[in-house]
Amino acid sequence: MHIKIGKVLMIILFFWIGMTIKHGSLLLNIHRHSVGFWYSACRYACTQYLINKPIQLGGEGKTVEIDECLLRRRKYRRGRYKRQQWIFGAIERREGLQVGKKMLWIVKDRSRNSLLPIIKQHILPGTTVMSDSWRAYGTLAKEGYIHKIVVHDRHYVDPATGACTNTVEGMWHHFREFLPVSGMRDAFIQDYISSFIVKNCFNLTFSEFVELVYKKHEEIDEDDDNDENNEEPNLPDIDDIIENNSENYSLSSSDEFGAGDGASASEYTE
Repeated sequence: MHIKIGKVLMIILFFWIGMTIKHGSLLLNIHRHSVGFWYSACRYACTQYLINKPIQLGGEGKTVEIDECLLRRRKYRRGRYKRQQWIFGAIERREGLQVGKKMLWIVKDRSRNSLLPIIKQHILPGTTVMSDSWRAYGTLAKEGYIHKIVVHDRHYVDPATGACTNTVEGMWHHFREFLPVSGMRDAFIQDYISSFIVKNCFNLTFSEFVELVYKKHEEIDEDDDNDENNEEPNLPDIDDIIENNSENYSLSSSDEFGAGDGASASEYTE
């Protein structure tokens, strides 16, 4: 099945603005599997983009809030929760409470052995780190960070130090809304995380994002050895796309959260 250039561009745009696969399929009169294929290609491209452009948070004079979130899902959205995954998150404050860079990581659990190596690798020494009183963070001061703690059993904001985790907890709210209600395989959670980060931390233009998706799609095609039975849609030449879409519309803002592939994420709890 081949999809015309205009419809491919619309699918990529629908992905970026958070339209569901179902709605995109209806608007373009394309089978939802074809739309889903391009949505997966967009998410995979986001993961590869972050691998090539890793995010470093904090530094002297900067504040980073950290927290953990447990994603819990139920089979067929009924009964007891059977599947769960810990996610560790960090978000950098700018002036005042303006939101800056952010990052999420899949972790085995929320033990010190799981969290501390990520903190040391991605948050620069000298950063003021704000967290709750979880014991895994107990050695941060010894690792070169200015560690401020808020004990949530007593305060939302520590009256002495001003420490709070309201910003990172707000990020969890937006992240859960970003995720689809159903249909997300465990193997692709990282791609959903990556698309959430790329949409909200990088001011990519339309042309840049389309080129990013196309390049990664080309690599997949090469890995598949040009399988003759592959009926997935083929993207036209990227030069034609860039030439016809050179307005350089900015599609993201580091201070705005986009929506995900689904409508609501009520099945996900912290």
